[in-house]
Amino acid sequence: MVLSVRHRELPPSLHFDRPHPRIPLDELNVTVRRHAGAWPRPDAPLVAGVSSFGMGGTNCHVVLSDWRPEPATGVGDAREPVAGSSTGAEAAPGTGGGWLRTGAGDALP
Repeated sequence: MVLSVRHRELPPSLHFDRPHPRIPLDELNVTVRRHAGAWPRPDAPLVAGVSSFGMGGTNCHVVLSDWRPEPATGVGDAREPVAGSSTGAEAAPGTGGGWLRTGAGDALP
């Protein structure tokens, strides 16, 4: 999905042939992408979700968004974290474990 946001193109769904006959996709207003194509509203901010479900019960959901720099206003702290989470043993308390970045793209300590 990172490349999809970067290139502003949605990929087709993998391994999709036909929907289950008992799932009313039309009634639910849901479509399955069969071919690569542009995002529905390319002028709006692009937001995508990626989920992973592990066999051992480890689950993860990541929300990605494009970043459009805004002119500096002189208000606020440029080192304020944008988003992130870390609970692993390698993460020091109060840090993003090296995964958090500021709006300016700098890694948080």
